[in-house]
Amino acid sequence: ASVAKIDWDDFQNRIHNTAFTLVHGDFHPANLMVARKKDSDNVIFGDVKLMDWEVVGVGCGPQDMGQFVISHVPPEIRRKLEKQVFREAYYDKLVEKLKAKTVEKLPTFEECWHEYVYGGVERWVWLLVVCNNIFPKSAGDYFL
Repeated sequence: ASVAKIDWDDFQNRIHNTAFTLVHGDFHPANLMVARKKDSDNVIFGDVKLMDWEVVGVGCGPQDMGQFVISHVPPEIRRKLEKQVFREAYYDKLVEKLKAKTVEKLPTFEECWHEYVYGGVERWVWLLVVCNNIFPKSAGDYFL
């Protein structure tokens, strides 16, 4: 049913209306490093550093974030908090940075949220197909 809905013209329209940016491409916790600072007796977590940039490319930022969250946040936590966290930790900061750079056409929250939700899933679907084609059948059975 879903495959029947695939349409080249819809894809072309979507791709031409997507805002692209630099994306990590392999965004998962093992590629993150969090700086720790000590303030008296408290440990304060500072800046997050991204490592392992071998698959960096041009893509859609919310999709990278969506793939990360789908992969590494338990569904019950994700369902409870993700829209608020996405807005505060990603969207609000994105808009703030774009305004500072005097970008004229700012993405709406709904546009970013759509890319986050659907793009994150699309990246996983793509990954499953790739894994099924390059791994031995026993590993492919695990994914599919």
